[in-house]
Amino acid sequence: MAAMPYLSEPVTIGDYMLKSKLGGSSVSIVWKAESKSSGELVGVKQVFLSKLNKHLANCLDCELSFLSSVNHPHIIRLLHVLQLNQNIEEKGIFSKAVAIRSSASEDRAEKQTFTPGPGYRQFSGRNEFPSNILHGTLAYALWIGFMQFNVSVLFSLIFLPFSKILLVVGILAGFFVLPIDENSKFGLRLASYVCRHMASYFPTTLHVEDINDFHPDRACVFGYEPHSVLPIGVVPLAERTGFMPLPKLKCLTSSPVFYTPFLKHLWTWLGASPATRKNFCSLLGNG
Repeated sequence: MAAMPYLSEPVTIGDYMLKSKLGGSSVSIVWKAESKSSGELVGVKQVFLSKLNKHLANCLDCELSFLSSVNHPHIIRLLHVLQLNQNIEEKGIFSKAVAIRSSASEDRAEKQTFTPGPGYRQFSGRNEFPSNILHGTLAYALWIGFMQFNVSVLFSLIFLPFSKILLVVGILAGFFVLPIDENSKFGLRLASYVCRHMASYFPTTLHVEDINDFHPDRACVFGYEPHSVLPIGVVPLAERTGFMPLPKLKCLTSSPVFYTPFLKHLWTWLGASPATRKNFCSLLGNG
């Protein structure tokens, strides 16, 4: 993610000097910073505790607990957690809690212009998978639309006679308990259709600095921010899209998806799993 303009005045938090803003959301800001003692470039995530509801506060505690207990070469490393009491604006000093995390050799662009090496790859969804508005809309409807479809079906029960209500509820319940075959040929073909047309529907371009750094026998973790409740931006990295030379690519997403009829089948074929600590550790351990 390209850095945003530098701060007008230096801001120092402990041993770290903030340099520029990388991104953020309504409850957090991610900064690029430099350690004054070592000169190391790190990432600083500023979290506004006053804006977190109970669920998000619990998620933050779980995230910090997990990162403080894990030491893995492919997982971002937690350096420090600082909590300040002042209310600080973005242009001034910090507010509330700050989590300091190491970043993976980031921003050489400050010292030199990036020159693509032999392992550089650029994948354009529209060039790789030519599509049209019909296929794109259908793929989008399959990918996201089942949620709205289920809501509309439940709403329609108000206008149906009791016998039809029982039929609709029975069909939905049947799809809810229907076992999922992760290796279904139909399901995997449907997932490939969705991934390829979605990569074209959205003007997606994936830049890989060195594709030779990725090995099929090594576990890797990809993180991207900002993201939404549904991981729409994960399409370029999905296994069924085929950009990355890695087997068993999995995406962790919101657990409610897997309680939704129809949708849980499709998203399983797309390579998604509920975002739980158990699943994360299991997938990482399995490579």
